Amino acid sequence: MGFFLTLFLFIGALILSEVLKPKPNQENARPASLGDFKFPTATEERVVPIVWGTVKLEGPNVVWYGDLRQTAIEKKVKTGLFSSKDVTVGFRYYIGIQFALCRGPVDHISRIWIGEEEVWSGLVTDGAISINQPSLFGGDELGQGGVVGTFRFFRGTETQNPSSYLSKFQNQGGDTPGNRGTAYGVFEQGYIGNSTNIKPWAFEVRRLPTFSNGLAYAPNSGADANPAAVLYEILTNDEWGLGFPAADIDESAFISVAQTLLSEGNGFSFILDRPRQIADLIEEIQRQIDGVVFLDQRTGKWTVKLARADYNVNTIPTINETNLIEVKEFTRGSWDDTTNYVTVQFTDRDRDYFGTFALAQDMANFRIQGVNNKSNIVFPGVKNKTLANNLAWRELRLLAFPVARATVTVNRQFWNAVPTDVVKWSSAALGFEDLVMRITRVDLGRLAEGKIELTLIQDVFGVGSAVFGDPPPSGWSPPSTELVAIPAAESLAFEAPRAFIERDPDALTRGLPHRVWAAARNQGDGAVEFDLRTRTGANPFETGRTVRRFMLLGELANAIGPSEGGGNGTVDNIDIVPTPDGQQLILDEFQSRSVSELGEELSQLILVDQEFMLVQNAVANASNIRLQNAYRGCLDSAQAAHGAGAKVWLLFVGGGIDSRQYSPSSTVAVRLVTRSRDDELSESAAPILQVSMNNRHLRPYPPIRFVVIGGAAWPTTAQSIDANGSGDAAGPVISFWRRDYTNPNELANHIGGDSAPSNNTTVYRARVFNADGDPDVELFVTDWNNGGNSVKVDRTKILRYTDGIIPNELRVDIETKHTVDGVDYQATQDLSWTFPIFSDLEDDFYLGQLSSNEVSNAWSAPSTGNYNFTLGTALTLGTIRARINGGAWQDIITPGNTTGTLTGVTAGDTIEVSPSNSQVDGRDETILLVNAPSVTTDAFAIIA
Repeated sequence: MGFFLTLFLFIGALILSEVLKPKPNQENARPASLGDFKFPTATEERVVPIVWGTVKLEGPNVVWYGDLRQTAIEKKVKTGLFSSKDVTVGFRYYIGIQFALCRGPVDHISRIWIGEEEVWSGLVTDGAISINQPSLFGGDELGQGGVVGTFRFFRGTETQNPSSYLSKFQNQGGDTPGNRGTAYGVFEQGYIGNSTNIKPWAFEVRRLPTFSNGLAYAPNSGADANPAAVLYEILTNDEWGLGFPAADIDESAFISVAQTLLSEGNGFSFILDRPRQIADLIEEIQRQIDGVVFLDQRTGKWTVKLARADYNVNTIPTINETNLIEVKEFTRGSWDDTTNYVTVQFTDRDRDYFGTFALAQDMANFRIQGVNNKSNIVFPGVKNKTLANNLAWRELRLLAFPVARATVTVNRQFWNAVPTDVVKWSSAALGFEDLVMRITRVDLGRLAEGKIELTLIQDVFGVGSAVFGDPPPSGWSPPSTELVAIPAAESLAFEAPRAFIERDPDALTRGLPHRVWAAARNQGDGAVEFDLRTRTGANPFETGRTVRRFMLLGELANAIGPSEGGGNGTVDNIDIVPTPDGQQLILDEFQSRSVSELGEELSQLILVDQEFMLVQNAVANASNIRLQNAYRGCLDSAQAAHGAGAKVWLLFVGGGIDSRQYSPSSTVAVRLVTRSRDDELSESAAPILQVSMNNRHLRPYPPIRFVVIGGAAWPTTAQSIDANGSGDAAGPVISFWRRDYTNPNELANHIGGDSAPSNNTTVYRARVFNADGDPDVELFVTDWNNGGNSVKVDRTKILRYTDGIIPNELRVDIETKHTVDGVDYQATQDLSWTFPIFSDLEDDFYLGQLSSNEVSNAWSAPSTGNYNFTLGTALTLGTIRARINGGAWQDIITPGNTTGTLTGVTAGDTIEVSPSNSQVDGRDETILLVNAPSVTTDAFAIIA
């Protein structure tokens, strides 16, 4: 006893101390101001870059930021054993940012990165880009939030209009700068996370210079600029280039070289983001293309030539004793000066601009030297691995053989020689004949001297192929992915519900109600997006939206009925099997969400069969996933039964609504065509999904919470059909919670109970089934009610349509209807429940269903005395008659009355009943009850 007394005293003291002690002072976080933000790059002295080809612009200059908005992040913090308080633990920040990108006009923007993560990809020339990455940096719980908002891109034309968003802030002097000639982007007060440290943004853009014919001759599927076009632009641009008139350029020579480079896949993608001598930039391009730009003294025009194996050694000019004046310098080179291992350093665009290298090896040279002699060459304009590999082998061919070099003086026979020309040289004194040399420099000297000086190098294309062994293949081929069609079983397409349309910006601004919504599961084939393509009739398919997120898919671990979740449509736990998508992949998509977030934002919406559910959270449950606090029958769906293995579609993870509108009675064919970074599924390979449009957005919401009045919600015990009155008034009354489709919170009735829809034409009725068989047999449909939250199911009708046999189970479907603009619309789904029933009439004798002048089944009287007859509703015409042992008919109940008595009955007599020319007052049928004296065995009939 002493121990327990001590324990109770300790607990009491602990409780008292918790109640009396002062609560800790939990200080709220303070919001940051604009001056607290740290932007990656925001300087005034930076030059505006010039880009060629497709490049990744990292660290673009932030030239303006503002329009800051903060919203508090609140968390419940425990302050004692029995108390807690809401504390502001941080803030979500929304801000406007303007990025200066490069000189324009660029062709398009194709990718955006924030930090190390790609947040968007596509092709936009000018206009809005939607970024939706709320958990990019770990979300509010585990990281620095995310990024969500509109990024508006301006390509930098000379006629572009100012940003309407920036005009609210950059309107000093009455004008907002259009920044014409500069490509830039604006993040329009988007969500930027919960930290003041803005992570670096990067953008992939493309700009392709053209010739006067408007052609770019862009290699590598148009990703790279043509180096010849870049050189032409450098020579002619009068803003940052050399500014030569077009008349001073041999454009046909540049176009010819451009066509050669196009066929070779030799493209140039480069960012000029710092001051640089134009001569250095030209030299960089010359080195990559193995060519030279020079002023042709013969024409007075700038031209370009490539060093290629495009000559016949038998027809090229010859240097010999007849035209050679002097050998000023000659070296043969040695094997020690050669290279047998070349690496070309470049940036690989296909690997998110990852720095890497290509290599080439000459094994014949290695055998001669006995050691690896390596050279590393950098080509900053190369972004393509195939080109890098080709350049590595080209450079190896030049460096792996000890070539001869010379400077010679010749006579005026070579007056028309230009750099890259090829000659052959024979010299008995030096001991060689027909040595093929390429001219790298020409000095015409003075006219009166009659001498020309040539700088020569032995041409690698003239070296005999036997000198070099073919380099072995690398044995590696780049991985490839083949897109596969998304099977119909893992695709969804349906008419968009009202809740989807109301939350879509297009619908709000353009009024597009009849829309298609589609989602698909990623097949792991490298697809990053899919086109939602649709058509009606025999028209061609058109893309209505490109969707860049795929939904996830699981299965129900166990069967669930419509009742699971209790009265208000919630269920504590639903277990799903993570198949075909994995457990962690699914869990990563769920966060703990408030009811308002679920109802207003549809933030964690799933679909099971045809039922929408909103889920507050998800946790691991062994190898499965447990959905916690799932709200059933959401949007325009109703709670329903689902079998084990039913698909669970995580719609909130991915999917999209079509931007096109259809007629309300049309059938829309849908194809979901996937696309990867470098491939697109053939449209014909995608299966066709059919969607029938049916004014879904105008249809009312079915109710939730099925209750038989007098019992619990979703009853599982037998319900009496004799309740709620006597005679024709008896019968189950089904109540429910009505829902209003105009309420912006889709869970308002789940948590707030019944409320009348704002459309006061909404009415309900019951469709009643005998559920004893398989399938269920429909008995009758009640009249539409007056708009209240209940429907009466008459016992009399049940007995009429079951021929007096009380079913073991009854199924009741609650249908919903309202009127919009004079047209009646029914809900797409019904609230349905099957429940057991019983009646006090089950042990009574059934006389039958009787119309005028029909004679009932013969009943053997169980006792002697007077038998009382009662009608549920009076007859307006005719009488209820009875006879004993086949004798004369006696009028028992006359018109306008509901009761009567049959006298003179002896136990064992045969009683028969017949309505004479009867007509029920205002009903299709009425019940006739016959009570026997002194015993509980009675009889009944249905008069119809």
